[in-house]
This record gives sequence, structure tokens and C-alpha cells, in this order.
Amino acid sequence: GGLGVKPQLIIELQALTSLDGVELDLGQTEIKLKLPDSDVTSRIELPAEAASGALGVPTARFSKKRGQLVISWPSNAINKHENTVSTITVADQSTSVATSGDVKS
Repeated sequence: GGLGVKPQLIIELQALTSLDGVELDLGQTEIKLKLPDSDVTSRIELPAEAASGALGVPTARFSKKRGQLVISWPSNAINKHENTVSTITVADQSTSVATSGDVKS
């Protein structure tokens, strides 16, 4: 039996203490993220399961303690063994996004 973990996308935002001034667009196929004092919008492609809508509507919350923005989906239909879709580091004032996935910057 599964533990009912939710699929998550974790975005490292170590330079931020809150989401004030952050532009976040939770799209169906990608997430757009623009940090304060930055002209660059980071585009983070979502996995096919999320893009298909099978996971439901995502929610976003920011952990000040960890410096992480966590996007989670209500469904536990995927990633039964690993609940992190992917972890992405978005550096402050950066023009690119460092990740192991496919990200268009």
C-alpha cells in the first residue's frame, strides 16, 4: 500500500525570506517564476502527468525556514516511491535555472 504522498516540485529560493514581489504562474504545462529585482522569468516545465491534469490543481507554499517554494498536487497517482517530481535551484539575480530537468530560461 502507498503512503499517500503527494507529488511535489521543490524550487530552491535560498535568497528569499518571503514571496513578496515574486511573480508565480502555475500553468498546466509549466510554472513561470519571476523573482523580485529580476528581468528574467524562469520557465519550469511540468512532467506529463501534471500537464495532463491527472494530478489535479497544484497549490504553492513557501517555507521560510528551508528557503523553498513547494508546489504540490493533491493526487498520489504518480511517484509512489519518490514524492519529489524534481528539485530546482533558482539563484537570486540569476539569468538561468540550474536543474537536472528540462528547463527553458
